[in-house]
Amino acid sequence: MRPKPSQKELDEYAASLVPGSTIHPVGMQGSLSYTVVAIRAGRKIIVSFRMPGSKLGGRIEKAAQNVHGKLVPLATFHGTVPGESTYYEPLEIYSMPCLEGRPYLEAVYFSHQERRHDIVKHTTFMKDLAKYFARCWNQPQAVNPRRLETNRKSVSQKLALLEDAPGYGFLKNTITQLRSPQGVACLYSGAWPQVVTHGDLSQTNILVDPETLALTGLVDWSLAKVAPFGLELSALRRMSGSMFSDGWTDHPFRPQTEAAFWAEFWRCTGIEDTNERERVRRLAELSCKLGVILRYAFCNTLTGVALNQVVPKPAQYLRSWLGHEAWSDLIIKDSPEPVD
Repeated sequence: MRPKPSQKELDEYAASLVPGSTIHPVGMQGSLSYTVVAIRAGRKIIVSFRMPGSKLGGRIEKAAQNVHGKLVPLATFHGTVPGESTYYEPLEIYSMPCLEGRPYLEAVYFSHQERRHDIVKHTTFMKDLAKYFARCWNQPQAVNPRRLETNRKSVSQKLALLEDAPGYGFLKNTITQLRSPQGVACLYSGAWPQVVTHGDLSQTNILVDPETLALTGLVDWSLAKVAPFGLELSALRRMSGSMFSDGWTDHPFRPQTEAAFWAEFWRCTGIEDTNERERVRRLAELSCKLGVILRYAFCNTLTGVALNQVVPKPAQYLRSWLGHEAWSDLIIKDSPEPVD
């Protein structure tokens, strides 16, 4: 832990950045940042002090705002914290609008009893999540063919490393699928949408209305990049259950809420043909599997780049999801009719 600057010093600096404000640290701090809310005359402004590897406000973030509008708070860079120790890289300072809502993790109430008000709230959230993915699908990003080929080769090399890695035998079938001509080669081709991805679409970076679970914002775009559609679709699974010490447990109403997700996704994308839906779902599933592997099977840099170094012990998510014999039943397969 870096000894300087202290929290008090950062609070004072935030107050000087927003004169006349009172400073309140946010409840859930990031691992690479310290963030506060500066309140002045009823107006709230976020001030975030971040490690250099956790930048905000770049080209990809602007592209994300073009796709998702007011759900993405565009950050303004204010330089670095002055007077820091020469032993540490200086913290970078950003400010941005404070969006309404609370982190999903704080707002949601997990219950193992199927109560209708829980189903209704989660259905609202899942429909909004579907709209997020539909906007990505409807607004693909232009990517240079050479860049696509470079990305494809990099991913293929990583999958080859996993084939002989101790402890990862349960991924054999998944890796075979991904290395087939209908796998990674399709995902990194001009025929499959390359979209803006958040990079850390987690329960702490998704803001919701605590009363309805309606989506109100998407924060911390420091790991954002353009990648194949579906790479972060595992968010659908993370929001449909919980990981405990003994493994993964689905919410009792997962089939209904995920059915609502897909119904809303098809509606928003306008995809009606049955064969086209099957094609999209198949490739989205493969892309989702790849996203989970890159996130949990390889060591990653601060900027979210998966290194050519396999994590020695497989993460629980990998075993609980990709090690499950019915992966398609867990995320892609048609489910019961959604709740109205």
